[in-house]
Amino acid sequence: MSLKHTAGAVLALMLSAAAARASADAIYKRGVALERSGRKSEALDRYRRAINRDAEHLAAHRAYQRLMIEGGKRDELIGKYDKLLARDPAKPLHKYLRHRLEPDAEKRREKLEVITSVDPNFFWAYYELAGLYALKGRLDLAVMRAERARDILVAKRKDDAEVRNTLGNLYVQAGKTKEAAAEFEKAVEVDPAFAEPYYNLALIKAGRGKTAEAEGYFKKAIELRPKFAEAYCSLGHLYGRGGKLGEAISQYKKAIEIKSDYGLAYNNLAVAHFKQGKKWLAMANLQRAKAHGFMVNPAFERAVIRSLGDEWQAPPEKKDSQERN
Repeated sequence: MSLKHTAGAVLALMLSAAAARASADAIYKRGVALERSGRKSEALDRYRRAINRDAEHLAAHRAYQRLMIEGGKRDELIGKYDKLLARDPAKPLHKYLRHRLEPDAEKRREKLEVITSVDPNFFWAYYELAGLYALKGRLDLAVMRAERARDILVAKRKDDAEVRNTLGNLYVQAGKTKEAAAEFEKAVEVDPAFAEPYYNLALIKAGRGKTAEAEGYFKKAIELRPKFAEAYCSLGHLYGRGGKLGEAISQYKKAIEIKSDYGLAYNNLAVAHFKQGKKWLAMANLQRAKAHGFMVNPAFERAVIRSLGDEWQAPPEKKDSQERN
């Protein structure tokens, strides 16, 4: 074959690979949108199709693995990725995809660290390590790994909202709220449809007393993710702090509709009802909070019981029917 024909064949392969990547990326993004709207089975199918189109689409692999694990199919996954690793045992991508399925966190950490020594620019390995170190309580190492993942992306003129959001959360844990806010803002810039950084920005704004900005961010998070129970609960808390008890109660109830075992929402609902003078509703929701494993404030519980006085032992039929509903 002539040099001209060889160059033409190489170019054709490159164009074909680029087209496959673009197609896979479009399918993956559709999967993300489906997952965010709660249609996980359809999202899983899109992630699978993206992988079939481009076997090296790392984000699709990660999303596919996550949903499969949520569905209790870790063993099936391990079998599939064992086969992938066997095809090319030296390839960092294949090692990463298999090692991140390791059930033992310490073994998983050790294997991922090896990948970073082989390929210092494999940013997803650093990202994964950040989470593992955070679980171990090594916040310093978690931040370092997450920063490394971000810096690799920036150097490649790429970015990832998930990496930015995770680094922001680690900064919050480290007490660096200014740096955290910057990462959350960058995450929103990279992916305006990603609800979590809006929620995290709302928490920071609320902590700084910027109620109007916090409310706006909470509402944006809920708009993007209508079943975001934590956002409803936090918005309720914001309203409660401002004395808007009716609005607070409405938000807590929405959170509970989405997440029926949400102990914090029941607890906050109890506080709001108590402030309204609805002591039986306060006690009922405190009991629900405890039933779902939430550690209620003992002083608040005693205050509710004291407010009931002799009524605490009254039979149910003597309680205010409005408060018992």
